[in-house]
Amino acid sequence: MSKSARIVTMVVVILAVGLTACTPQGAEEDGRLEARVATDVQATLDARQDGEELPPQPPPDTPDPEKTPTFTEEAATSTSTATPTSSAAIARVNRNTNCRSGQGTEFDLLYIAMAGENLVGVARTTLPDYVVVEIPDKPGMECWLWTRYVDRLGNWAGLPERLPRPTPTPKISFSVVYDYMDGCVGWDPAFKIKNTGNVTFQSSYVNVTDTVTSTVQDNTADNFDKTSGCPIVEAIPQLDPGMTGWAHAYSFIYDPAGNPMQAIVKVCTGPGLTGSCVSQSLNFTP
Repeated sequence: MSKSARIVTMVVVILAVGLTACTPQGAEEDGRLEARVATDVQATLDARQDGEELPPQPPPDTPDPEKTPTFTEEAATSTSTATPTSSAAIARVNRNTNCRSGQGTEFDLLYIAMAGENLVGVARTTLPDYVVVEIPDKPGMECWLWTRYVDRLGNWAGLPERLPRPTPTPKISFSVVYDYMDGCVGWDPAFKIKNTGNVTFQSSYVNVTDTVTSTVQDNTADNFDKTSGCPIVEAIPQLDPGMTGWAHAYSFIYDPAGNPMQAIVKVCTGPGLTGSCVSQSLNFTP
C-alpha cells in the first residue's frame, strides 16, 4: 500500500470513528430538544384553554406604571354617590333646593343650595325630610335644608338632633310693580309680584282702569305664570315666600300706550280668591 493510500485509509477510519462517537449524543440532544419543545407547546395550549393571560407580567415587586390607578379631576368631581373619607356630615345637593330659617315655606328663605353643592351638616332634626346645614361663606349661620333632593353622606348620627321650630305668625304681604304690556289677542298689562310674607299665595285678581277712556279690564288666575304673547314662558303654579310671579289684566282691544291707568292687584292664600287676601293699588302709564 502506498503512503498516500495509507493516509487516505487513516482519514477514513478517523472520520468513521468520529461519526460513530457523535451520532448517539446528537440524537440524545435532539430528543431532549424535541421533548422540551413539545412540553412548551402543550403548556401554551393548556394556558389558552384555562383562560390565563399569555403576555408576560412584570415582577411582583415592580408595578406596571400603565396599570397604576390614576385619579383624574373628572373622577374627583363625579356626581355618583360616594362614601365620605372623613367623619364630617355632608349634604350633597342634587337639585336646586331652598334652605330656610325653619321647616316649611312659612319660614324665611335664607339660601338657595345649587345642584352639585356639598353643604356641611350642623344637626339632624326629628323631621325625616329636613337637616340643618351651615350656609356657605357665612360661618355660624345655618338654615334648614329640605332633603328630597339631597344625599346625606358621612357621620350624621354623631350630630345633635333639633326639634321643629315653632310656626311663625302668618305674615301676608307682597310688593307689586307694573312690568310690561303683553299681547295675545289684545293689549294685556302685566304686573310683577313678589311674595314678601311667610305664607304661600295661590291666586290673584287684577283690575285695570284706563283713566282716559274709562275702559276697565280685569282677570282672575290660579297661577302666576309669565307670558309672552299667548305662550307661557315661565310656569309658576303658586307663589311661595320670597318668590316672584306675574298677574295680568285681559284684554284691551286698543293700544293704551301713554294713557294714565289705575290698577288694583289682589293676592290670596287659597285658590279662586279664597283664604286670606291682601290688595294694593297703583298708578302707572304703559
